[in-house]
Amino acid sequence: MERRAQPSLSRGLIWGLATGLVLGILAGWWAWPRLVNVRTTQPVRFSHTLHGRQDVACAVCHFTGPGGAFSGFPSLGVCAGCHPDPTGGKGEDDKEIDKLVNTYVKTGRAVPWLSSQGQPAHVRFLHEPHLPLGCPSCHPDMRRVDTPDITRNRISGYTLQAMSMDRCRSCHQERGALVDCQACHR
Repeated sequence: MERRAQPSLSRGLIWGLATGLVLGILAGWWAWPRLVNVRTTQPVRFSHTLHGRQDVACAVCHFTGPGGAFSGFPSLGVCAGCHPDPTGGKGEDDKEIDKLVNTYVKTGRAVPWLSSQGQPAHVRFLHEPHLPLGCPSCHPDMRRVDTPDITRNRISGYTLQAMSMDRCRSCHQERGALVDCQACHR
């Protein structure tokens, strides 16, 4: 009895599997970030570019107290200091100012700003020792970003804009600052 050779995979099947694998990888590469991350916008469109052109320094809204103690987002009083009344204007900027004034300033409700640079709860970060480096050494130059969207990972809750541990560590190493875990982690 004569043995027949095992049939080899046909070229068409190999090409089909290879094409499917490549398409699957490309689809995952494209789809995964869109499934895992969600983009959100601020409750009021705030133009950092416009305020930067008006020479409003970051510290006017974001820092208070001695040594530049970080205040996070501006208080409603800071916003109301420049925008106490609706503009009544028809442009997009005027409509956003009117939204700020009518929804928050006039009602006394704090604006629920969303943080794009927030760090996880296990990270200990003090702004004061970092201030001599200048804000753009850690943050993007917001005068050039205008109204950024915030992209948050649905699984971890972290924003994609937050500082990475590698970036912090390399900066600390370059400047001879502490790099042990306890320096930055709770």
